[in-house]
Amino acid sequence: MGNPWSGAVEPSGAPEPIWWPGPSGIAMRYRFNPFEIDTERYELRRDGVAQPIEPLVFDQILYFARNPNRIVGRDEIVTRVWQVRAVSDATISSCIKSARRVLGDSGDSQTLIRTIRGRGFEFRVEVAT
Repeated sequence: MGNPWSGAVEPSGAPEPIWWPGPSGIAMRYRFNPFEIDTERYELRRDGVAQPIEPLVFDQILYFARNPNRIVGRDEIVTRVWQVRAVSDATISSCIKSARRVLGDSGDSQTLIRTIRGRGFEFRVEVAT
């Protein structure tokens, strides 16, 4: 099996699910103020309070938290987060917009999730585990 931290591809060529807890199946917590992602409970908390969030939006934020300060392209998002399902650019954009909204970010400010035109997205935070 590949490394779920990186969304690695298994020898069969199928990507591992993004929701895998972490190395060796250990549940992980990712912290970036004022948020915490708990992979065991599948929760995104803000100041300790669980936020309502759609599963794919959670997966997108989790993938960004596992890959901070790195440009993540749309193809990588499709492969790692959407698990190679047929998905349109509009659907990915909608998911990114929802992720920004739950994080208190916006397309105008792009404080946490920055769009790199023609390249992808960058999660601009320091993440602690």
